[in-house]
Amino acid sequence: MSTINKRFKNITIFAFTILFMLIVSLSLLSLLLSANVYATHISEPILSIDSDAQYDMNETISINGWVKYNEKPTSDVLVLLKLLNPNGNEIFQDQVRSDQSGNFTSNINLLGSNVTEGGTFTLSAISQCKDEHRNICAYKSTSQTLVVIN
Repeated sequence: MSTINKRFKNITIFAFTILFMLIVSLSLLSLLLSANVYATHISEPILSIDSDAQYDMNETISINGWVKYNEKPTSDVLVLLKLLNPNGNEIFQDQVRSDQSGNFTSNINLLGSNVTEGGTFTLSAISQCKDEHRNICAYKSTSQTLVVIN
């Protein structure tokens, strides 16, 4: 075989090797890009309630808090508030949306919420995320105990 033919053969083999490696690389990249990738929305409600306070059964409790996202307040997040009595039964539920400053507020009228005796109640706040992030929402929550006296 002549020197020119050997050179041509070596160049051809090299070119096909490069082409093969390029095709394999592009195929792997395509698989990675087409894989199901799931993101999450991680807004978290923060309750701003005095943990040492005690509430009377006839009292209206003002619930205040804010929504944290990436360590900053965020607006337009739906927050689900639930109050459970000492037996674990839900006696109050409300949905509030964080304002432009990230704050939310609600009022719980204990007299109208079937509270018949005092005890330690549990208030939960669960992020329902922004409407456009609902399908990737992590539903982060926080809870705090409230002491209700007779």
